[in-house]
Amino acid sequence: MLMTRRGFVRASSAGLAVSVSTPILVACSGPREGAGEFDAEVADAYAGLALELIATTPGFSPPVASRVLGCMGVALYESVVPGMDGYRSLHAMLPGFPVTPLSPGSEYHWPTVANHALATILMRLFPSDAPNLGQVAALQESFDVGVDVPRAVRSRSVERGVTVAEMVSLWAMSDGGHQGYLHNFPANYVIPQGQGLWEPTPPGFQEIPLQPHWGANRPFVDAGCSVPPPPSYSVDTNSDFFGYAAEVHETGTSLTPAEQEVALFWADDPGTITPAGHSVSMLRQVLAAEKASLKIAAEAYLRVGCAIADSFIQCWDVKYTWNLVRPVTSIRANLDSEWSPLVSTPPFPEYSSGHSTQSGAWAEVMTSLFGDGYQFTDHTHDDMGLSPRTFSSFQDAAEEAAVSRLYGGIHYRFSNDNGLEAGRCVGRSAAKLSLRV
Repeated sequence: MLMTRRGFVRASSAGLAVSVSTPILVACSGPREGAGEFDAEVADAYAGLALELIATTPGFSPPVASRVLGCMGVALYESVVPGMDGYRSLHAMLPGFPVTPLSPGSEYHWPTVANHALATILMRLFPSDAPNLGQVAALQESFDVGVDVPRAVRSRSVERGVTVAEMVSLWAMSDGGHQGYLHNFPANYVIPQGQGLWEPTPPGFQEIPLQPHWGANRPFVDAGCSVPPPPSYSVDTNSDFFGYAAEVHETGTSLTPAEQEVALFWADDPGTITPAGHSVSMLRQVLAAEKASLKIAAEAYLRVGCAIADSFIQCWDVKYTWNLVRPVTSIRANLDSEWSPLVSTPPFPEYSSGHSTQSGAWAEVMTSLFGDGYQFTDHTHDDMGLSPRTFSSFQDAAEEAAVSRLYGGIHYRFSNDNGLEAGRCVGRSAAKLSLRV
């Protein structure tokens, strides 16, 4: 039985240089209805379904998931931008992004455009045997049913959505992350050896670290953000590094119930929507609270998607530049051989913190879109039995996400702090994309 589109919404709720050529200006559909005249139901439903697919499809690790969300944001925005008065195409703003076709003055039904763009891009980004992928076609059909527009308008709208999504898919195939779900742990990767360098961590002791080449991917927005070097590894009890390791050990052995709650709320372990998905989940909640239009949602998903995707590229480049040892390894070797963190250590190098980086990027974009001091409550993990958390601002949420990694025992404080600052840099680049004419 086909689920209705509102049923889908309810269920899903539980270093390249940027071209300097002139951006392509796109005209809206004149006196006809623009994207700002429609609600964001289509965008919300597909975002929710994408998070479900990320959580259930093997291989969709945090970096891979972030790329999906970035591509979705690009496809949504670029498909409906002719209906966004005063906005322009992404051509010449994103590295290598193509010119998308446009029929000036033609009438479109923008929810239908978005429906087919998002359905098509998800079909291209997930493997054909992905669990729940069949729901994409069902969701697309549910939005098509009952659309009361002239046949020519519907046909033109479907064609635009599919064509733009296909072009985005082709553009993404050359970014270095194509079918990344098949290559999370490349067998030919040679692990650097030496004192203070990463080595497999308990409990799984995965021998090859996750996505060692992800940092070389083409960015969505050329941010050029960096972090300072980490403290030098040392077993000297008076050294900075030893002090940071001792802090992780001491924090982990004396966690308060409130700190445990924070650590578990932001864990976003394998088999969940991932940290990137958590950020998009919060965006969905804010857009719903704002009763956002399709126009506002398209801009928000674009900027947040690009920021999140680029934060993982930036962070993974840093991780495999330094290949720093994880706290559990250094603590067991030098402080306490029986110690274990509250949260399982993921299988890749320590510095810097991916969750902190992407949270900082998300917070910058959200602040630019909705303002500083925006109070909201995050219900992302209600279905897991975790209590919702209320924040006084987006930066407040990002800072809690960062420190949660210290509480969880999987990152040193400097990794969280420096990752957060690098993420803010990435987010500012996405927030400054010159979308308006």
